[in-house]
Amino acid sequence: MRARLQNLAALLGTITETAAQAQQATQTLATTTAAAVATSVQSVSSLSSVLSSVSVQTTQVTQTVQTALTGMHAQTEATQKQIATRLDDLQDAVANHANLWNKAVSELIDAVKIGAIPIQQLIKLYGDAQIGGQRLREYLDGLDFNFYQNKVHDLITGLQNGTIEIAQVQDYLGKTQLLFAKQLADVIELFRKGAVTLKRVEEIVKDIKKAFPQSDFADLAQALEDALRKGA
Repeated sequence: MRARLQNLAALLGTITETAAQAQQATQTLATTTAAAVATSVQSVSSLSSVLSSVSVQTTQVTQTVQTALTGMHAQTEATQKQIATRLDDLQDAVANHANLWNKAVSELIDAVKIGAIPIQQLIKLYGDAQIGGQRLREYLDGLDFNFYQNKVHDLITGLQNGTIEIAQVQDYLGKTQLLFAKQLADVIELFRKGAVTLKRVEEIVKDIKKAFPQSDFADLAQALEDALRKGA
């Protein structure tokens, strides 16, 4: 009987010890899990903070770039407007065509405006000429010489994709003193009235290509011919 009681006591002791070990293991697991959860929460919080900081910096950089581009665009427009104003003022200064030199300079400016010649050619020929007490090359120094070239390119592209009317280009050409440009504008008007055939337009375009080979004006003349042919 005593032996059974001793065995039972030993068994109860083992069960109690095992239960205590299980409780300790559970507490350790709970502590470890809580620490892991806390670390995860802290990591997520840190990641969120980093992402938020990156987002703010990205927004700031984007705004800075947009501001810079806006400033560059405004500066480009101002420079382009300045070259147009300078050339218009120059033509006004040489408006007295009784003077052959004045007439030559004025016609060259018109040739520049329609892309018949580059502005560098005007400067090469008359760069040292005095305009209001200032040499021509100094008068035009620092301006955007691509302004009129870009304008003629826009006219060509507009004719090709149909966003610019033939009449708009015709009006632009009609304002120039350049003989070839006036002839082209006039013959287009006659063609649209049915007074001449497309053959006559082709002849004028051919003459322009011969007089101003590989020029923007020649390309514009060809674009006009193509547009008339499409609408014929």
